[in-house]
Amino acid sequence: MKANLDALDAGKYILIPVDQQTQIRDFVTRAGHPYKTGCAFYELSKREKTQGNKQLAVAEKDSATGRMTGRVFSGPAAHQLLGLPE
Repeated sequence: MKANLDALDAGKYILIPVDQQTQIRDFVTRAGHPYKTGCAFYELSKREKTQGNKQLAVAEKDSATGRMTGRVFSGPAAHQLLGLPE
């Protein structure tokens, strides 16, 4: 499955740890970054309905440590990986 995912260019995104519950626009700007609609992702922490045209990003975790590796993938296979309809 990983082979079908598109690796995002590490120079085109940053992962910012979340320290409180807030709106994504407020969080991004408070972290000192410009917010542009459609250009920010957030981690889903509960079951949520998403529109089929939404781009999904999947962050890789090290299977041994459970820590994020910093690598992020996307593409149509992300929907399949998560068991979502295309």
